[in-house]
Amino acid sequence: MDTLVPVGRLDEVTLKLMCECGFVQYRPKPVILTSGKTSRVYVSGRDDLTDNLTLLHRIGREVLRAVLLATKDDLRAPCLIGIPTAGTPLAQAAAMIRFMEPDAALTRKVIFRVMRETLKTHGAHHSWVNGPPEPEKHVYCMIDNVITDGLSKIETAQKLEESGYPPRNEIHWFILVDRGQGALENLRAAGIHNVTVIFTLKDIIAGFARHGFWTAEMAQNALSEFQN
Repeated sequence: MDTLVPVGRLDEVTLKLMCECGFVQYRPKPVILTSGKTSRVYVSGRDDLTDNLTLLHRIGREVLRAVLLATKDDLRAPCLIGIPTAGTPLAQAAAMIRFMEPDAALTRKVIFRVMRETLKTHGAHHSWVNGPPEPEKHVYCMIDNVITDGLSKIETAQKLEESGYPPRNEIHWFILVDRGQGALENLRAAGIHNVTVIFTLKDIIAGFARHGFWTAEMAQNALSEFQN
């Protein structure tokens, strides 16, 4: 079942780090997104996260919390797979937090695997994912930093199926930031369900304005993109 109401906790410290590290950036001149759309607001989640481990740790906790909540009725171990490249450190961070900060009330371990951007033509492993599917042991959880139109997630589902992983409707999908531009409807139409949104871009922008990290003009210009 989809969880489209964001489940992440956006406190002032997390918002401040997101702003200072450039996780969400305001661009006076609109940039072209992977979907082909233009926007003044860019969601990164690359070196801004991996160079700033405090923010990565805080976000990793929210990813882990979302995963454990969505899979709480499943006895199998969550196996986190980041959609490359930005999703990879999110999956690793969440799995490592579960290992380094164990909860005595939880017995399930959380692991992660690495997904490739391109297939290898050498060596012994020619799958999209570094490791064979083991659905009897693992519930698979795909993690990504942002969603605009959803096409990259649909392509990812096809790659997983090519590699023998469970069908897309049996996998959990976690979106760190939903841009709120119709992607979730596209996922449903493509047979992708069990989607959990952790944060929305609207909430992050509103938080930046509320705490004075962005000017009112910046926030208004950014939020105007989401008005119908």
